Amino acid sequence: MNARWLIIDGYSLLHNDPAFAGVGARGMAAAREQLVTRLSSAGRTLAERITVVFDGGGFVGQRLPQAPSPVEVLFSTSSETADTIIERLAHSAARAGEILVITSDRAERVTVDAAGAQSMGCTDFLSELNAAENALRRSTSGLKQRGPKPTLGDFFPKP
Repeated sequence: MNARWLIIDGYSLLHNDPAFAGVGARGMAAAREQLVTRLSSAGRTLAERITVVFDGGGFVGQRLPQAPSPVEVLFSTSSETADTIIERLAHSAARAGEILVITSDRAERVTVDAAGAQSMGCTDFLSELNAAENALRRSTSGLKQRGPKPTLGDFFPKP
């Protein structure tokens, strides 16, 4: 994956992720938060910048402040769709070739490809994300097995 900026169709990704199968409308806010948290940790190994766009007609004016995150989250207004925002971002980018759009919407993929951006289906991206998460787990588990941390007394000669 050679993208500097990931633009993700949030609901498309959620609906293709088996972890969120069966999440109803009531659990969608929690699912969105879990997705952003997941992308905040492992997604940063895949791209420098990540933007997730959700259809948000029903959320306008009801958003609560979000915790700081390296992932930018955008909601569409009731007069536009997430697809419209994603396509606008791809078309207006100075370096569209450095953008990778994640969606399972074929028409959207054709449109962003025409703008010079790259696109990837959600299933393929989830495989990449899972691999990145596994690599992070392996690298951090190796750190935990190195033994106890030295203390200040370890640096002074013992009498």
